Amino acid sequence: DDVTTWDDASERKPPNPLGVPGSGKAIFYDMLHSNNAARVRLFIELKGLKDQIETKILRYEDLQTAEFARVNPLKKVPAFITDSGRCLFESFVILEYLEDRYGSIGDPLKPASADER
Repeated sequence: DDVTTWDDASERKPPNPLGVPGSGKAIFYDMLHSNNAARVRLFIELKGLKDQIETKILRYEDLQTAEFARVNPLKKVPAFITDSGRCLFESFVILEYLEDRYGSIGDPLKPASADER
C-alpha cells in the first residue's frame, strides 16, 4: 500500500514541491499591491529579517507559471518556502509560522496571552 494514514504522519516528510532540499534560507513571494502579502512584508521589516529571508517580487504573469504553481497551487501571493523547503501560502499561516520561528528576534509583535491580544 502506498497510502499514508494519519497514524504514520511522523514518517511523512513536509511538502517540498520544488524538489529542492532546504537551502537554509527562507523565500517570501510578494507582490507590491497585495494587502495580504503586505502583512508578511511588514512582519519581516519590523523583525529585521531581510537578511534571513529572501524576498521575490512577482508580477501577475509570474503567478500563472507552472513553477509558481508548485509553490502555491492557488497561484496567488503571499507564498513562503521555509528554510527546510516547506511551502506555506496563506498570510495567517505564514505569520503564525514566522512568529513561532523568529518570535525571539527583536520586540515581540504578538502579546503573550490571549487576554492581552
